Amino acid sequence: MIKEDGQEQEQGPLRWSFLPSTGEFRANSSDAVASENQLASLKFLVMHRPTHDSVMEAAGTYPYSSHFAGRRRTWEVRVQVRFKSKPKGKVCFGLEMEFQPGQGKSLGVKQVQWMLLRAIRAAIGDGFYHSSGDDPSTTIGEVEPPSFIMPLWAVDQFIVSEGGEEPDLSSDLQGLGHLRANGTREYIDAMNSTMEDVSCEKVYTFCFWCVSPFVDVINWELKGLWPGFRMDAAKLSGEPLLYVVAYDLAYDQEKRCSRHVDSRKDYFFKVALWSALKPPSSELLKATLGCIEKASASIAALPETAETEELEALLVHSNSEQTSIKRIEVCSPRNVVLTSSLESDGVEADWAAKQLHFMRQLINSTCFTCDFAC
Repeated sequence: MIKEDGQEQEQGPLRWSFLPSTGEFRANSSDAVASENQLASLKFLVMHRPTHDSVMEAAGTYPYSSHFAGRRRTWEVRVQVRFKSKPKGKVCFGLEMEFQPGQGKSLGVKQVQWMLLRAIRAAIGDGFYHSSGDDPSTTIGEVEPPSFIMPLWAVDQFIVSEGGEEPDLSSDLQGLGHLRANGTREYIDAMNSTMEDVSCEKVYTFCFWCVSPFVDVINWELKGLWPGFRMDAAKLSGEPLLYVVAYDLAYDQEKRCSRHVDSRKDYFFKVALWSALKPPSSELLKATLGCIEKASASIAALPETAETEELEALLVHSNSEQTSIKRIEVCSPRNVVLTSSLESDGVEADWAAKQLHFMRQLINSTCFTCDFAC
């Protein structure tokens, strides 16, 4: 629990940890968490709306509710970095995942992945790198993890401060530094200029939220690709655990390797992120935290409402299409799959093509930079 406006408020089920682990932390903490490694001094803060509790969200009785009020963003990640040496290659920021052997993706999931990448490209522009990862059992040499990596200018806001004058990450940062929503071209130029002249005496603050309309981390769902759409994010991520990363990617002078393999990366930070409502396996959490007691405690925090249970089919119809969402027969309450009444007639392919056409129309008619800038 933390206090806001003199009242105790629940931090929620979102969990995270620096890697190597220095302990398990919760989102919506009242203060940023500091860490240190050989490349940088860091502070990290994660904020997330209580998407698991509609009553709490409607009442605004949660940490940082005043910050989220009137804004579209679902979550926000804030990082402060003081570099110990100048980056030697390209600074990259994004997400990495665990490779899941034998996990195939259905046609529907592949289409959702394509739509998600298309929507994110519309939101941040080109320049991001996506990899499905290498199977360690069949790959010769280094393996590349599943990843979605963006240029640093994909963050939504950055602030450059003299050491000791940097803003408090838990404070209101409105009006400080550079904001991508104020002009993408000027923002990219400012970011590139800043990173070409990195100073070890300055503190760099980065804030990221633009893809949050598509990802509900607490419920581990993809959402918002079209009205009424929600899908278990584990269908794309595998184990429900993500790594938020930033690293110095060495340039390949001989252009022999374009992949983001570990031998080319020096991590400024690697942060594991998961939800207590839908935790990863105890084995993975144990390996992440380096302590079986901490893993057991995190899983024990799982509320009864999120346990696997028999559920009746639940149909939720969107306003614009005869689309529906149906919960699978045995699932977590938040493990939803896209379905349609057309499936019973054996024309699922026609339905999928219809949804793909609808998604193309939606993306082409939406200005993501304006609509999701808040």
